[in-house]
Amino acid sequence: MKEKEIKAEIWEIQICGSAVEMVHNAYQTITEIFIPSEEISCNLADGCLHCFKTYDGRYKNNGENILVKETTVPLIFVRKAKEYIKIQEELKVNLKNYLVAK
Repeated sequence: MKEKEIKAEIWEIQICGSAVEMVHNAYQTITEIFIPSEEISCNLADGCLHCFKTYDGRYKNNGENILVKETTVPLIFVRKAKEYIKIQEELKVNLKNYLVAK
């Protein structure tokens, strides 16, 4: 029996690492998967996994950001991405507390 799948989109997104890079139009293009029903994005920019709750306006076909294709992902992928985001948020709070407590 095939596992349930959820609709997703593959996007090419232009990003920059800092305000200085933005001023000098030093953008790089990354490929990202977006799961609209969960408002989750995942990419492998610079070889590192990035999963996060996305924001309105990130995904617009505007010549800079391009919808590559519509696809599906297994439900287990979505569950793991949500779990990963939750763990990141918890660790961020803990780390802030540890750094302040030094």
